[in-house]
Amino acid sequence: MAQTVEVKEQFNFDHRIPNPLVFTAFNQEQAIQIDRLHGIRSLTLYAHGNMTVVNTNNAVATAEPRFVTDLRLTVGGGTVLWAGDWQGLYRINNFEYGVVPLYTGLAGNNASFAVMSLVIMDLQYVWGTAPIDTALISRLFSSIELRARVGGATDLQAGADAVTFGDFRIDVTLNEIVNLKEGFGRFVKKVSFVERALTATQTEFVIPLPTGNMIKKVWIRSFRNADPVADIINNIKIMVGGETLYDEDRMTCRGEQQLRDLMNTNPTGYYEVNFNPDDILSEGANLSKVASLGANLVLDVTSGAGVQLIRAMVMEILPLK
Repeated sequence: MAQTVEVKEQFNFDHRIPNPLVFTAFNQEQAIQIDRLHGIRSLTLYAHGNMTVVNTNNAVATAEPRFVTDLRLTVGGGTVLWAGDWQGLYRINNFEYGVVPLYTGLAGNNASFAVMSLVIMDLQYVWGTAPIDTALISRLFSSIELRARVGGATDLQAGADAVTFGDFRIDVTLNEIVNLKEGFGRFVKKVSFVERALTATQTEFVIPLPTGNMIKKVWIRSFRNADPVADIINNIKIMVGGETLYDEDRMTCRGEQQLRDLMNTNPTGYYEVNFNPDDILSEGANLSKVASLGANLVLDVTSGAGVQLIRAMVMEILPLK
């Protein structure tokens, strides 16, 4: 007779979702439901599979995993707690954990190759004094859904004009807390995403930031022709109304993030503005009462030829109502 294990104390365990996200076509969104049994610290996403590159001209593996171009976690049927792409999450993991996450993409013309990458979508505040302050109390929501979409052929292999799927899937593992103690899970961590294109003549670039909550971090990426580059952004400011909350040139920003995040190497074209260097839940840029003033990311830029994009991902902390 099988025995039932009763857990009364707070306990952490990993639980793999039995139904993975399985892709059969480009630009087709897939979705799975997430269990709502316990507190959720994080979701581990393991993408892997075999592809075949056809009719290509010198296809090479991309330097970063950019195959999943849209990645979202929604609760209650519509509230988005995490929005971005795989490439952005890959680098957020790099910043927050200090190491480069797993990624392999084998190049080949008219040949099969393997793709593999693992990232962690954290709902808890990584390295916080009490990270589970923001663990998601899943039972409070009517639904939790993970959605993902693979982009086009060139998102898998630079230079590829056609790629066919062999078996590409994302396995999802929940890191859960059984019997989450009273007092934890009082706040919700939210990550939002915005992307804007530069014109060839711009010298100042403004991106509106969310207001009404506390901003913990802002991650900024600059791209030219889909590749991250270091020669677009010169200086970074964050303004609330007429007040400057942050003002640093790109090298100071990058030097600080490398030291604070214990990174041996710093990825090209990426910048982190951290309003919470002490990893305390109550610390950050509290914009809960200044929504009427507006908040903006203001970048001094040197524009150039090609398709140029600035992408920003913003981490906020919201009180659980």
